[in-house]
Amino acid sequence: MQEIKTDCSLGIVCSPKNGNYLINLLNSISACKSRPSNIMVFFNEYKEDLREALDYSVSFGADVFVYNKIQPLARLWNQSILMSKNEKYSLIFNEDTIINDTEFFEKIDYYHNLNPLVVKYCEAMSAFSVTKDLIKEVGWFDENYLWAWEDSDYRIRMCKKNIKPYHVNPEPVTHLRSLGQNGYQVHKSKWDFGMNFFYKKWNIKKIIEENQNLQEYFWLQTIIPWIHLLGGVFILIGMFTRIAVIAQLPILIGAVFFVNSKKWVFAGESELGLSIMILLLLLVFLFAGDGYLSWKKVIHKENHIE
Repeated sequence: MQEIKTDCSLGIVCSPKNGNYLINLLNSISACKSRPSNIMVFFNEYKEDLREALDYSVSFGADVFVYNKIQPLARLWNQSILMSKNEKYSLIFNEDTIINDTEFFEKIDYYHNLNPLVVKYCEAMSAFSVTKDLIKEVGWFDENYLWAWEDSDYRIRMCKKNIKPYHVNPEPVTHLRSLGQNGYQVHKSKWDFGMNFFYKKWNIKKIIEENQNLQEYFWLQTIIPWIHLLGGVFILIGMFTRIAVIAQLPILIGAVFFVNSKKWVFAGESELGLSIMILLLLLVFLFAGDGYLSWKKVIHKENHIE
């Protein structure tokens, strides 16, 4: 392990079942000519399968923080920034990354001396550094996102402030679970804006956090918006209408009885009335089917004429 240390604070977030990724990342840090003066490892939703990675982190000299319940990735990024001992910038990695450049930590000051507020070290936002000035300008990462889209949301907010990240090329860090340099596609702002709307509609993150039985089902935050989007399209054009309605019903029932039932119909910002109306309309479509003007009927008519 290196004796040379740079004035740099590194925060690493490790998610469940990814202990081997973390060990590989720490080994790649060992291979560098210098290392950060302060390394923090945040174990998100700690399980026994992470024991080896936790012990390795302690022996590595890292400050370890353990969370038994799942936390939003944005919250752990924010905590890493808050606890950074470097007054200028904070370096943040996800555990599924690996450093390729042995002089990586010696070059970080150079990148920030070019005056960028945020530096990306790989295509995916899984290895980056942000300055305190960026936080003052754009704000903190949005903790309403449980485990996805928080980076896309932040890119949108940076775009609104005309702030462009500095992307180091060639990339000194590889994101192991993406397509990496050969094909990873950054989400476009318009696409992200649309998905943010569907994601935030019923604050899925809050629902999952408040229901302990749903803690392991954080992937719902991605599935539900897609069911809304695709199901709505099929119902609109009249194809596979009943299947689309059946897919929507559990979501609307949850919205009526679990999410919006705490507020009365006429309460401020209540969506109970809207949720009930949509649920009733879904039941109508469930019994009525595709309808006379549906795309399915049009196709059937054309085939009949032929």
